[in-house]
Amino acid sequence: MNGNFSNKIKMSLTMNKPQKKLFKYLFLEAKKAYEEDKSTIEFTLEIKKIFRYLNVRYNIIEIFEFEKNLEKILENKIIYTVISADNTEIMRGRFNLLCSYSIQQDILSYVFPKEIMESTEQKNYFSALDFLVSIELELERSLVLYKELGRNLDAGKRKNSVEIELEKYKELMEAADIYKRMYDLEKKIIEPTLKDINNYSQYFISMDKIKENDNPKSKVKSLVFHIYSKEDNEKIQHLLNMFPADLRQKNNIREKTEDFYFREGYDFVYKVIKYSREKHGNLSLEDMFFKTLDEIYVENKEETEGFMLYEEIKTGLEKFSKFKNRMGRILLQTRFELPVLLDILNTLAIEKNLKYENKYYKITACYSEDPAKRFIKIYKNTKK
Repeated sequence: MNGNFSNKIKMSLTMNKPQKKLFKYLFLEAKKAYEEDKSTIEFTLEIKKIFRYLNVRYNIIEIFEFEKNLEKILENKIIYTVISADNTEIMRGRFNLLCSYSIQQDILSYVFPKEIMESTEQKNYFSALDFLVSIELELERSLVLYKELGRNLDAGKRKNSVEIELEKYKELMEAADIYKRMYDLEKKIIEPTLKDINNYSQYFISMDKIKENDNPKSKVKSLVFHIYSKEDNEKIQHLLNMFPADLRQKNNIREKTEDFYFREGYDFVYKVIKYSREKHGNLSLEDMFFKTLDEIYVENKEETEGFMLYEEIKTGLEKFSKFKNRMGRILLQTRFELPVLLDILNTLAIEKNLKYENKYYKITACYSEDPAKRFIKIYKNTKK
């Protein structure tokens, strides 16, 4: 998605999946060559190499089918209008997906229109078209929604939320007079378009319904679409899967998990959930999670103001030598300079409460004769 331009696109596409797959491969190979040499106009590929990508045999029947697919790509065209943020038309036009091709012995030569090659650049009108996504999407309504969300996308954020009034959404989907019930709208339009976008784009998009008031029977007034990278969504989903099935679908659980994931990272939230299980095993996991987060903020507040508990170590400290060794490794990992690290290690003693800090981390520790009282706690500066 590109938030600088809005593109109204109409595609005369009648390509099946094998034809789309072929176009995608030709485009990606041309893109690599074009990035190396911007003056390149014609691109060449071995047909056998293309067939290996398509996972088809090299024989006369498949060659005939291959040429039919090229002809079909030649027939398809894109009609576009580029609109600025203030809804002013900047330009409009049309172009075919492929200008020409030729086959000589086992070599395919082909030429793309300049608009498609310009789409490989970082910021221009045609890079905003997202060609591969636009072509791969199976539903026309999916493309309309994808472009509408792209207009409001802040590329600097890892998570974007875009709210669209229900009536405006229906107009965009050309469904104002088709589906009166929310249930039908969800099943026939909302769910299929989100599934389509999530299958083919680099993003994962989820949706929440906003109602007019707190009454469960009140009408839906708008839809909020949450846009993440697929990598972030997979990590968040993995964290949510640590909760029982009846809890992971709750909005407050997902919101809290997402909030801490984007602020503190995957490892931190994973440790919080794991720690909460160990410390509050007699409570429901939802209670554990929130109780643990509260504890992390208030525990030893005077000593750890501005810091958040990152890790607590109580095992592997059976001997004082192991305790010293573990402390040394932790100090290295937490960015303590070597002279400071050596000085600290020289001060370690049995039954001595220890406290060290730099601008990134704070560490408290004690090696006690009582095994239950041995610990190393690492706090992370929440402002760094």
